[in-house]
Amino acid sequence: MIVTQAREPLFYRDLGVPDTVNGRFDLLVLHLWMVLRRLKTIEGRAELSQALFDGFLRRYGRELAAKWASAISPSQSECRPLGRPSTAGQRPTHQA
Repeated sequence: MIVTQAREPLFYRDLGVPDTVNGRFDLLVLHLWMVLRRLKTIEGRAELSQALFDGFLRRYGRELAAKWASAISPSQSECRPLGRPSTAGQRPTHQA
């Protein structure tokens, strides 16, 4: 139900939400947040709320982590071997 509502065409067509991976994800998270917030106000719904959140992470967590990691990791041409850390600007330590 949350995914169906978040994919409602009017958000993209009439309200200007970009029909991109990021736009769809933003709407999905917004709708999830609204449902979780509502469940928080209903006594005895903490377990349902937690199960819904856990299910979301199971379904989207790994996929999102992989996309974010690839988006922020440098390309192979930018990678260089790690050497010793630079000590420039550091005060020498006293050895007794």
